[in-house]
Amino acid sequence: MNHQPPRPCSRRAPQLASAAGFDPAGLALPPSFETYGDDFEIPELISAEWTAIREGEPTEDNCPRGGEGYLWTWTDSPRGGLGDPDINLFACVAASPEEARQALAATQLENTVLVVTSNPAYVSTEDLGLAADESKLACVRLTGEVQACSAWSYLARYGRYLYTVTFESKLTWDHLSEDEFVRLATEVDAHISGARGQD
Repeated sequence: MNHQPPRPCSRRAPQLASAAGFDPAGLALPPSFETYGDDFEIPELISAEWTAIREGEPTEDNCPRGGEGYLWTWTDSPRGGLGDPDINLFACVAASPEEARQALAATQLENTVLVVTSNPAYVSTEDLGLAADESKLACVRLTGEVQACSAWSYLARYGRYLYTVTFESKLTWDHLSEDEFVRLATEVDAHISGARGQD
């Protein structure tokens, strides 16, 4: 596992439903997020306009060695073209459920985002009613004095499939509430479990 920018591979991305049991079409992304001005006093609510810039690109990131990884990215590009913040979905097909389990156990969520920090604040997923075999979720970056979360990560295993969902603001003071990120994680979980039920 690493936190470098996604590295494209030579594989062609197959149909997602057959590659990772998940189709992001219709996925409800957060409708808004907050940002702070220079004074860090009053948060401003920003309406998000998410644009897909990666759609199932093969990648080796967030996937155990030998696994098949695919990446989807949405960015709030109308805010100046910097692509910040963004939401990433990594789908990985591991060789076996055990290999996926070991990969999840070994992954530190703070290493799943681009700008690495320490001391993530984990949130229990036990009472979220998730279909995942196992999962973990954390705020992996608290922003400055305001202590608002500018980077979230959710990692879950479904058999031999691993999914990582991140929200990250790398260049600005944008942040997302715990409720909104948990809602995104449960939305992804529902999509995945629905696709599995159709197999």
